[in-house]
Amino acid sequence: MHRKTWDDVVGHLGEPLNIDVQRMPISRVADVSSVVASVAHQFGPASAVVSVFRYDDKDDPYVFNQDRYQVWTDLAIHPRFDEIVIRASTSVNENMREYLRENVFLYKERPGSDHWLKTIPSSITAITRRL
Repeated sequence: MHRKTWDDVVGHLGEPLNIDVQRMPISRVADVSSVVASVAHQFGPASAVVSVFRYDDKDDPYVFNQDRYQVWTDLAIHPRFDEIVIRASTSVNENMREYLRENVFLYKERPGSDHWLKTIPSSITAITRRL
């Protein structure tokens, strides 16, 4: 995801924000399901989390699914950065450094124990009501 788009969509450190998932590279989730909330929380200068809550009546009584995406806003300080570079068969040169400066990277987490929910957490509904 282009860094300028991330900064326009999120742009706040430490404060969870209601976001428009349609402006994200994960927008397809809104095309194939009913998204009821999407929140981004940038914890520090290098990482953030995007949580998307969607309705899925097939999972009754746990009709809300939470999909979480790790966001690396500074991939160069990722603890496994050297391994990522090797696996990508590339090297760290000026071209790579510029690409890292211009982009942020989203990675979908595997569903955890909080993936299937009966209700949307109140902390999330409070954020989405601020609009």
